[in-house]
Amino acid sequence: SSGYKYKTQGGLKNSTINKRLDCLASLTRNYYKNHELTEMILQHKQYNEQGEVIRLNKDELMEFASMEFNSETENRIKDFFVFLCLTGLRFSDFIKINKLNFRPNKECCSLLLFTQKTQKRAEIPLTPRAYEIARKYKFSFSYYTNQAFNRMLKELLDKYDLFGDELTKIDLVKKGIRRRVIKRRDVISAHTGRRTFISILVEEGVNISRIMAMTGHKKEATLKIYVDRFSPNLKESP
Repeated sequence: SSGYKYKTQGGLKNSTINKRLDCLASLTRNYYKNHELTEMILQHKQYNEQGEVIRLNKDELMEFASMEFNSETENRIKDFFVFLCLTGLRFSDFIKINKLNFRPNKECCSLLLFTQKTQKRAEIPLTPRAYEIARKYKFSFSYYTNQAFNRMLKELLDKYDLFGDELTKIDLVKKGIRRRVIKRRDVISAHTGRRTFISILVEEGVNISRIMAMTGHKKEATLKIYVDRFSPNLKESP
């Protein structure tokens, strides 16, 4: 009656709503032992139609990595994005790593950290290019906030007309599903690096448990969308 609108009221993605319902259902199931209420909660989970996985394929990534732009800032944004694509780091972990996270090995170097979101240990073997980028910036990437980086990345892609192919974006709204055509670069962000990293590993046939050891994921189900779309076994199917 007061007219106060809670910050979480409206505008939530279906995936966010479903995660919160899952948490509530877990509480009623495990703490209150109320299975009937648990089922009632889960019945309110939102329909979720999968859209495109926004990512770069391996050839696109290598081509983008080899580009040279007109300013130091533009090249830094490029380098940071390439590093994210080659390591799969969340931006919150990316800006906090330092030289102590880099461990030399026989091939090159590994990146060791405990992820902030899941508190899982992650060990990521670095490619020579990723290690070269880390050395270039003295093993520190704390230049930008996530919002500033995403804005500057989009400006860079717009300026040089990169990744302008069209795709259909699916928005889940109260009345159902809304589809609209957009350019891929409009939805590329720092997190696209993580999707790029995972999808390329899946395409190359890397074991899911090995991928999870690199990304810090807790559940295999989280990676199902990548397996369903990029597994090399799909190419062998009739």
